[in-house]
Amino acid sequence: MGMNATPRPLVETRLRYAFERTRVTLEGLTNDEYFWEPVQPCWSIRRVADVDRGWGVGDWRCEDAFPAPDPLPIATVGWRIVHLAAWTDIYR
Repeated sequence: MGMNATPRPLVETRLRYAFERTRVTLEGLTNDEYFWEPVQPCWSIRRVADVDRGWGVGDWRCEDAFPAPDPLPIATVGWRIVHLAAWTDIYR
């Protein structure tokens, strides 16, 4: 680091580390693994025509409901990844 360089804040360093670890972990997953539904009901990422309630843009929607059902449905890996990415972006 040069004399005029400013060290990265700890939060930025930790977020970069978490992103890289997540990316490495998920890189090899197949579509079948992203969309695997171990039980019913199961929230997932679905085509617009196949979703009653959810959020997103384009051809896909992330299933969601407000108020949240009790108990909450199990979620697919894909659903969890979209939520992590979306909320990380919102908080950033």
